[in-house]
Amino acid sequence: MSNIFEYITNFRTPIIWKKIIIHHSLTKDGNAADSDSIKLWHTGKIGSSDHLKPDYNPYIQNPMLDVGYHAFIELVNGQLEYRIGRPLDMPGAHTKGQNDFSIGICCVGNFDLAEPSAELYDKTVILCRAFMARFGIARHYVLPHWAFADKSCPGYQFNILKLRNLISGNAPALP
Repeated sequence: MSNIFEYITNFRTPIIWKKIIIHHSLTKDGNAADSDSIKLWHTGKIGSSDHLKPDYNPYIQNPMLDVGYHAFIELVNGQLEYRIGRPLDMPGAHTKGQNDFSIGICCVGNFDLAEPSAELYDKTVILCRAFMARFGIARHYVLPHWAFADKSCPGYQFNILKLRNLISGNAPALP
């Protein structure tokens, strides 16, 4: 199914989703489907098994079954797009201790270095609202990865309070 909103609305899952955790890829967003590369990384299909090499990938020795995030927002051919990640009937693999009941959204980019665009915030709001409506998740359960790990994720310049306020306010409606 190519439309992520149809996917969210129609997907039947035994998992009771309670939270949405926002991440960033900590990489520059290119103009291609970076989510495909992230999936190859998580499943141990690219990189080196040699920990001394710059492209060392620990997932080569212990690959994930699928990419860790349930959804992505990324630039593809100059347009921000939604991408489906891990199926919603699989627990996430994005936040230790939270994966069994938290949906992971990865905003592709490095938001330690740059502030997300207004369009990225709007797209994230729309996606969060879709998950919230489908699974009954409250706004205060849209959380940054840093709330659960000693990391900056989703980035020092990604304002989670701004995101929550936009979710409550007059941000764009669901498509």
